[in-house]
Amino acid sequence: MKKIKILITPLNWGLGHATRCIPVIKTLEKLDCKIVIATDGPPLCLLKKEFPRLKVIELPSYSIKYSKKIPMALAIAIQMPKILINIGKERIFIKKLQVLENFDIVMTDCRFGCYIQGKLNIYITHQVLIRFPEYLKLLEPLGAFFHRMVWHNFDQLWILDRDEKQSLSGELGHSYYNYNNKIQYVGISSRFTCQKTQKKRIDFCFLLSGPEPQRTLFEKAILLYDWPHHYKYHLIRGLPESESTLNIKDNWIVSNHLSTNELQRVLCASKKIICRSGYSTIMDLFSLGLRAILIPTPGQPEQEYLARYISRKYDFPYQSQKKLNYEQLLRIDYSPDMTPFHKMEDENLLKNAILKVLRMIY
Repeated sequence: MKKIKILITPLNWGLGHATRCIPVIKTLEKLDCKIVIATDGPPLCLLKKEFPRLKVIELPSYSIKYSKKIPMALAIAIQMPKILINIGKERIFIKKLQVLENFDIVMTDCRFGCYIQGKLNIYITHQVLIRFPEYLKLLEPLGAFFHRMVWHNFDQLWILDRDEKQSLSGELGHSYYNYNNKIQYVGISSRFTCQKTQKKRIDFCFLLSGPEPQRTLFEKAILLYDWPHHYKYHLIRGLPESESTLNIKDNWIVSNHLSTNELQRVLCASKKIICRSGYSTIMDLFSLGLRAILIPTPGQPEQEYLARYISRKYDFPYQSQKKLNYEQLLRIDYSPDMTPFHKMEDENLLKNAILKVLRMIY
């Protein structure tokens, strides 16, 4: 029997869209599917390292640029004409790629132009509601309209979350906009396995992620402070493509990037984790049964909402990067460990969704 051929295309926006596709790819491999990965930038580098045996293709970049001064939502709005042009280039690329590869299914994590007419197209996300900053709140219906126009090209919408009672996305993943017939909840998607008991040998782990320049600004904000010398620190920079090094004091370990197994060991060995409130990071923390101090990316309303929501519902501390209080970070007393989400339940939700679409092809 001919293998079902599937194209996986995560968005290049930090590393989260790529890392949360790893469980999808592994499940498809176990089901003997033929997989091709297509993306660009750091996610391309990361997935090449994670899956050296798979074909990985570079897609045209959306070429989104961010400013140190202009809020992210406004910067994206200004660049929308350029983004739409690049999505058009992505569409042309995918059509040409289909002539060469003849895919049966496309699974895209938030790349708007990655679909093939006449084939089964699946859009993976964690949000059906796109939050806008308060000063652009009146434009939120316009954002919802644009999102609906995107979904029109896809047969199914997979939401990386559970039901509302155990939701990690809150209103982001549970505002339907009349697309109930397409939506499926496929569980929490994390590349990590449940935490094993491990000695806490690292006092502070700083896990950086997200697009530039905010990743670098966060790194500089951390390194600006003269942290106490009697603690042990591990800085994970989120730079899979970089070979640059940072010379810091002896009680610091600096890693540009860590493999999945290495990163899990470091996180589980850390007394305090300080990281962004990106949704993929939150899913990873819950899969490991770890709390962290969340620092949302400035000007990104989605992360600001998630930090407040997760703090309120699951007792995570959080701070604003603009008002970073280092002394308070040192003093924050919270329980770093919690009961991990049941990994098997989420794996079954994802596997059942995949089996369902595979049966549609056979």
